[in-house]
Formats: sequence, structure tokens, C-alpha cells
Amino acid sequence: MGILWHKLVFQQLSPIHIGKKNYGVISETRLFIPGWTMWGALVNACGKAEDASKERFKVIQSNFEKISCFFPLVEANCSEKIPEIKFENGYLFIDGIFEEELRLKLTDTYVSTAIESQSISAKDESLHETEVFLPRTVFDKDNIKEIRNVFWVGILGVDDSSGIDTFMKSNPEVIVGGDPKYGFGRLKLISYKELKDNEKERYNISDEGKLKVSKDKTLFLDYVQADSLHILINGKTETIINYDFSGSSPEISYYNLCFTPGSELKLEPSQLILKKGVFVPEEGEKEE
Repeated sequence: MGILWHKLVFQQLSPIHIGKKNYGVISETRLFIPGWTMWGALVNACGKAEDASKERFKVIQSNFEKISCFFPLVEANCSEKIPEIKFENGYLFIDGIFEEELRLKLTDTYVSTAIESQSISAKDESLHETEVFLPRTVFDKDNIKEIRNVFWVGILGVDDSSGIDTFMKSNPEVIVGGDPKYGFGRLKLISYKELKDNEKERYNISDEGKLKVSKDKTLFLDYVQADSLHILINGKTETIINYDFSGSSPEISYYNLCFTPGSELKLEPSQLILKKGVFVPEEGEKEE
């Protein structure tokens, strides 16, 4: 059995919200889609398309695990491009655009509130603002030609015996993030191409999905599980907590401190493998 790596490009069809932090009544969105979020979206879409049994659904979950984080691009030829992600002076830049500038260009706020049925007025302390990623750049009356569609780019390692290739080639639509009842989260796969060798190098990944480390320092497009032997040169850390919702009650499936995408690290050679957007120890994901 061999693993074939593909570059995936999704076109955003509706606003999306990828939960990050809450500031009072405001829910901030992430500026990228973590691998575990896209993994869940593809697993659910594939499972529904196949009308999968419980046993088959578990196989599908495993088949999509070798997936990266996804980043936004607004270029027409984004299927030929790998996003440039890096930190400068503690701030994240995506394709050369400062994170706050990116929020001005690509995000807006959705305001909601609960209603008192008798008075038909807003309930006290029920106002909520949700930051969403827009499917197009914000309208600019002075530069209408610069309004562009938003696409999301990442990679997926597919086992040639997994049986999911047919599903991926059908250009499926998936739902990511929160508040799908409002129509949020719709993405459509528009490109599914084999990853070129030079592109694979940009993701620091081997054919088997293992981390490739340079002698000097390495810039990462995915999370890397923190270790005392890893030296952070530029970037940030984040505590990642993932849950398994397959049982009667949610269980923690992964809990660890990680270096965030865009971080520049000096690493000792180690056996780390890409799993749901995080380079984790090869022996398993569960670290409680």
C-alpha cells in the first residue's frame, strides 16, 4: 500500500466561523482552518455520500487523518500556489498580509440575539457577535476590480487502497466550522491534484507523512507538538484540545502544547507524523 499526496483547493461558498476566542459577546474566528476541522468535515461528507455503516465510518475516519491545515488565498491560480505563512515581530502573515489587515479584507461580524416572545424585543444580555470569514473580499467602491473569491488550500495523503479517491474526484461540498444552521461553513472542492515534489518540500513532509527537518531551522505550515528538544525561533504556542464525539459523551482524544502554523523552529531529528494538521509522535495521537 502506498500513500499519494494531493493538493486540495476549496472555493468558499458562504461565510464560515472557525472558533478561536471569545471576548465578551464577540466570538473571534481563526484565520485558517485547522487540520482536525477539515478532517471532520471530509469524514462527515464522505460518510453521508457512502451511507457508511459504523464499521466503514471508522475506516473513513482513518483514511482522512493525513491532512494538513488549510489557508486562505484570493488568487485565481491558487491551485498552482502554496501559501506563504510566517511570523514577523510576533504577528502572523498569510501570503504577505498582516493578520489584522486580513481581517479587514476578509471578515465581517454577524450579530444575533434572543427575542422575548411577548414584547418582541431583544432579551437582556443575549446579544452575540460572531466574526465570520467572508466568501469574497470586502466590497471596495473605489476598487471594485479587487473584489475576489476566497479559496482554501491544503494537502491530503490518500492510501491507494482506501477507496476514497472516487469521493474526492466528485468535487464534494463540505461544511466546516460553527453555526451551519445559519448557512455558514459551505466549501466546495474544485481542485484535487497530485502534490509535486517541490510542494511536498514546502510542507516538510515525506512520502509516508513523516516530518522532514532541515539542519538549520524550519518554517512550518502545520502545528508541531512541542518538545523540550524543540527550539522556537519565531512564532507562538497554543494548547490544542481535541474531542472524540463518537461515544455517548465527548472524550478528549488529544491534549498537548503545540507550536502554531507559521512558526520557525530548530528541531532535533524525531519521529513525528502528520495527523489532522498536527505533527505528533508516530506511536499515537492520544497524549493525556
